[in-house]
Amino acid sequence: MSGRGWTVALVLLPALGCGAGPARRANGECTEAWRTYSVDTADRTPDLTRQVVLDPEGTPHVVYFDDDFDDVVDATLVDGTWQREPLGIGRFDFGAIAFDPDGLAHTSYVTMDRAELWYVRDALGDWTAERVSADGPFGASEVVVGDGASRIVYEEGNPGETILGIATKTGTEWTSETIDSGCIQPVSSRVDVEGDVHVLYSKQEGCLLDHTRLRYATSSSGTWVSEGFGADVDSSSTAGLFALTANGTPVVALIYLGCMYPECLWSSTGNTVHLATRETGVWMEEEVEIAGSDAFLQALATDPSGAVHLFLRHNATDFLEHVTNGGGSWSKETVFEAAHFSHVSVAASTDALHLAYDVGGSDVWYARGPLGPTEGCEGSIR
Repeated sequence: MSGRGWTVALVLLPALGCGAGPARRANGECTEAWRTYSVDTADRTPDLTRQVVLDPEGTPHVVYFDDDFDDVVDATLVDGTWQREPLGIGRFDFGAIAFDPDGLAHTSYVTMDRAELWYVRDALGDWTAERVSADGPFGASEVVVGDGASRIVYEEGNPGETILGIATKTGTEWTSETIDSGCIQPVSSRVDVEGDVHVLYSKQEGCLLDHTRLRYATSSSGTWVSEGFGADVDSSSTAGLFALTANGTPVVALIYLGCMYPECLWSSTGNTVHLATRETGVWMEEEVEIAGSDAFLQALATDPSGAVHLFLRHNATDFLEHVTNGGGSWSKETVFEAAHFSHVSVAASTDALHLAYDVGGSDVWYARGPLGPTEGCEGSIR
């Protein structure tokens, strides 16, 4: 990634000790407190996703829409300041950024009229874009890179007749194939170390919102195979987050809603959090009881050791909580207390968790904290 772009002042909140903020317990003392950084406080557009992603060197990149540039920007912390590099795609519906093993970034976007799907990559410091298709309408899209190939998982069509497809670039040409069709909405896509693509998506039975089911598809056998999983509860919907472990095991965090649609849109009462993993072709599921019964899913990551890290918001308190099974059992800590946060994204490195989020609907923030639980220290970082 190049260093071009604006720079903004860094705001580093002091590290918090015992009794002042959450920190890891070590020899009876609190260490490694969560630290927050102000990336941008210039009243950014609140309805566009914040994303944090790590490049191959472990450097965190915070990606968001910057109104000054009227563009999506990639912000990195360099010598104490945040440098913002515009991607040159404008105010479009962009997908997540993904880094290849060489450290080059890739993303995709759909034009405002939904007619065209575009692919963007960082060609050694110079962002370039190319049109993949003009046969829309297109919905959400997401780039996955690996095994030397660039692919885009996308949604195409109108409500009720949607295609979940994948476009692959071979040489200079893009080819597409259908994964599934119907009343579909993509959730997330990942590629494993072998180059196989894994997709989590939702599909409505009979196009009814109260009959929404999560499905999983993979190309690991050479052809696309789609399967459902989770409880088949006719009166409840499910929402899910998706990740792969370092060895390619699919992990899904899902919520079973505790009420009937449409009341579930406004209430989390009775929600239960579950974790599903797919080992040797079989889905195994457990309830994460420590998460409580009124949570909304915010973000999910797995660290290099295979531990799961879930971030949840509780409706009654508006707290952001970190739930993890690192160490062999589930533990929970409060990260934020009523900070009016939203658009939470998480990435995990070998020694830390990285969060991107906004506060008050527009300010862009980054936080870095320990992988493990912080029992013994009370409070929060804000």
